[in-house]
Amino acid sequence: MLLKLPFKTFLNTIKEDKGLDKTIYYEIQGDKTILTLANFKNNCTLQCSTGFKLSEIKNELTAKGYTLSEGRWFDTSQDNERMLGYWITVITYPTQSETPGIWIDINYHKPETMESLKKMYDEFIQSGDLKGVSFDQFNTHPGFHIMNLPSEKLLGLLENNNDPSN
Repeated sequence: MLLKLPFKTFLNTIKEDKGLDKTIYYEIQGDKTILTLANFKNNCTLQCSTGFKLSEIKNELTAKGYTLSEGRWFDTSQDNERMLGYWITVITYPTQSETPGIWIDINYHKPETMESLKKMYDEFIQSGDLKGVSFDQFNTHPGFHIMNLPSEKLLGLLENNNDPSN
């Protein structure tokens, strides 16, 4: 379980709770620092975001008896459950420029190729990006590359990319 708190509340919580891990992990994202702390007693992770400089944060937390280490706790139990059972469709197609276009869709089932192409065609017609082309002409174009990925595959890639041993 993940508990997101404002920075001041995070500081008050770690001051009051004696069952917390003594290492707070940080991750810098642009001008923000994300802090995470495991609470093994309650089986949850505390998280906050702040714009304070890392040196200021370190001084504050060291004074409270904590150490700061680079990294971040993730609560993947709920995220994993939410990501299961979907199919992501990716279709690349030729454009007037050097780079191909990309169309992405998500479904609760593995779509058939024609189903995905029809959905893409309808979207292009509705947006005005495609005019004067029938679906028969559209779906026989040789430049489409279609891939259907189960969400479990993407979740595996995500977990592998977040594994610090890689």
